[in-house]
Amino acid sequence: MKYRSFNDLPNHIRRRIQAVMPSAKVAEWVQEGIPALGNRSILDVMNEDGEEADERVLQFLMKIEGYFT
Repeated sequence: MKYRSFNDLPNHIRRRIQAVMPSAKVAEWVQEGIPALGNRSILDVMNEDGEEADERVLQFLMKIEGYFT
């Protein structure tokens, strides 16, 4: 499956993103390059990194969540 937008992502990834990002910005943010992901977007990682993508994105999001708790 090719992820093209926030709405295409698996539910557990979307929930984590919504926990750290205002709802109005999630659609844009998942398309922006993120330094911690090698300047690739969340969509790029999810589409290119195969089985490891899910875990890589979740680990990144959990680190961000840690800054807000």
